[in-house]
This record gives sequence, C-alpha cells and structure tokens, in this order.
Amino acid sequence: MAIKAIVPIQSVTATGGLGDVSVAGGLARTVTLIANALNTAGSSPTLALKIQSSPPLAPGQNNTLVGATDNLLKSGSTTNVDLGAKFTTGAAVSIKSASLMLKLIGTITGTSTVTLAVYADSSGPTGSALATVTLTINQLIALGLTSSYSYIPFAFTVPGDLAASTVYWLQLSTNYTASGTNCLSWRTSTSLGATANFGTYNATSWTVSSTDAAEFLTYVYTFTDPASSAGVFTIPSALNAANGSAQMLLPITTQLLQAVVRGYATIGGTSSPAFTVDVTVDEKLAYGI
Repeated sequence: MAIKAIVPIQSVTATGGLGDVSVAGGLARTVTLIANALNTAGSSPTLALKIQSSPPLAPGQNNTLVGATDNLLKSGSTTNVDLGAKFTTGAAVSIKSASLMLKLIGTITGTSTVTLAVYADSSGPTGSALATVTLTINQLIALGLTSSYSYIPFAFTVPGDLAASTVYWLQLSTNYTASGTNCLSWRTSTSLGATANFGTYNATSWTVSSTDAAEFLTYVYTFTDPASSAGVFTIPSALNAANGSAQMLLPITTQLLQAVVRGYATIGGTSSPAFTVDVTVDEKLAYGI
C-alpha cells in the first residue's frame, strides 16, 4: 500500500516536525514526492522541507515499578491540580507516546477531557508544550481505563523532539470538576528513593517529591535526515510571496522502506512567517506501474 500523504495539509509557523506516517514496504528505487506550499503570512518567508525516517517505535524511559501509592488527579481546587513525572533522555529522540499507570475512582462524565503533555524542566514543567494529546474519559475507557490500575496509552498528535541527556516532564491535567471521590489516580512507588521523579501542582507552583516515582513508559522514534541533500526541498524564493507549487524527485527508497517517515520544516523570515504545506507521494511512480 503506497503512502499518499507524508505531510497532510497543515499550517507551518515554526521549525519542527510535521507529524508521522507509517510506511509499507515495496516502493521502487525512485519515488516522486510532490510538495505544495502557500505563503500565508510574514515578510519574505523562507521554507525548506525534508523527509526524515525512523525505525519502528522503541522503548524510551521505563519506570515499570510496582507501586502502592494513589495520587488523585485534581482531588481539590488546589490539590493535585496537575500531576507530573520527570525523566532524562539518553540520545536525542522524538517522543511519540507514553503509557501511564492509571485507574478510575468513582464516576466521571464521559466527555470530560484529560491532557498529557511533554515540557522542559525548571523545578517542574515549564515553557510551551513540546508534545500534547487530549482524550475524553470515554476514549480512555476504550483504551482500558477501569477501577483497577493498568497502563493507559497516550499517543501524541505530533512527536516531540527531545535533546540528548536532558530532563523533561510528562504533565497530566484535566477539565473535570475537582473531586476526591470521582477522579483519576496515577500510581507511584517509594522504592526508588533518590531517583524519585514525581511532582504535583497546586494551581500556583510545583512540588517535586523526594521519595515517589511515577509508573510510566515512553516510546520514541529516532528520526534521521535524508541520505543526501537531494532529500531537502527549498521553496523557490519566487514562490515565497504567492501560491507555491513544485515537484521534487527524491531517491530516498532506503528511508521510505523503514517503518515511519515525517516531514520536517525549517521556516524563516520576519513578521511571523507562516505557510500552508503538504507533501504527497506519486503512487504510480512509487510502484513503477
């Protein structure tokens, strides 16, 4: 089955990854990628697109403990409003998903939402989210949430790029009404001592535990650039101020035969530059039909 859209139509306002697409094998040696770009804002914006590839998802941080401590999410208006767990990367990776040891206490309206996000560290989560996903309680139940603890997966909408040997946070938040009897609980363990990684937010500041470690798993990609500069497509300057459409022929079969590819945009210019872009595969040429 050929890929028809490596980069679905979307707005690009900053340098970074543009989502991820699973790839089937069997592509021909030369694959035609068709890139389209429309300048939507900014002064003399520039845009370069490249197609990166990664092996399948691999385990990242592994905190599969056997805990005993309940931590109730948003159990009061200023109690555990958000919960968090910090972790340190090894190599540079792109985090795609995380599974948290959660259970449901009481009953929560099914349309209430829960958000998991990844943040940089400054004695707690800080800055803008690097990756995020929001799910309803009904969706979490469909993923296995019950009144007993189990690992519940959260797949981020766009993988978040993380630097090597750097501390980050997983932050869990919700919009349901604060309650100590109708809420979610994230389990922690005190068995790791000095490697405690758990934090709570009281609507004003974060408190990082000196004893508790949260139970979670992360899964990551390791994206690499195209094998040659032929895999980088720069929008011609003549097209930066109007509708831009161009086609590139990229001999990047080895990347495409791996499990996952994504578009990566490098954007520049002044006055908040922005583009609408997409990248698709010519299915017939991809299969040599």
